Amino acid sequence: MRLCTLGDLLLDVIVRTDGRSGPDAEGSAETRVGAGGQAANVAAWAASLGAEAHFVGKRGSDGAAELAAGELVRRGVELHGPVEDGANGVVVSLVGPDGARTMLSDRGVAPGLRAEELDVCWFGGCEWLHLSGYSLVRRPIVGNAGGWIEWDQIDLRFDPGQQLHQPPCVVGPIVDTVQHDVLECNPAALL
Repeated sequence: MRLCTLGDLLLDVIVRTDGRSGPDAEGSAETRVGAGGQAANVAAWAASLGAEAHFVGKRGSDGAAELAAGELVRRGVELHGPVEDGANGVVVSLVGPDGARTMLSDRGVAPGLRAEELDVCWFGGCEWLHLSGYSLVRRPIVGNAGGWIEWDQIDLRFDPGQQLHQPPCVVGPIVDTVQHDVLECNPAALL
């Protein structure tokens, strides 16, 4: 199976704390750094299960981009898309002792991906396209989404992710724009 993902390749920084925080507090933490972003994660998991996995998205030119891209390639994912001079996206996840998390996202250059920067060949032979909801909320991506996915006979998996927390006037037009075969939701996002 050939799977393509369209979205963000970010550097994930996960900080698991001992719970002590606030002004003048000192505590300890366990940290992990690696490739992340919903589209990149889906591609990595698909590759680990034996799929031919392709990630499509805009990346930065800094050290964070190099670390994230290198890890994704080592996991067997083929990377496509422009590399723009600038900062790659970074997500810092603060995880408390009880497992509760706070995510702080800086998507860097990723949301600036434009339709004219895409090459239809990157999607050739693709059986499934995973489209992250995060990729559709910020322009110019949201304005061009419909034109991107009308290529070949691709089955589309659309995951709105945390975008379900947006007002219906924001999420509704996005979901309507994307003619999806599978709409997947994180149950926690529905609360």
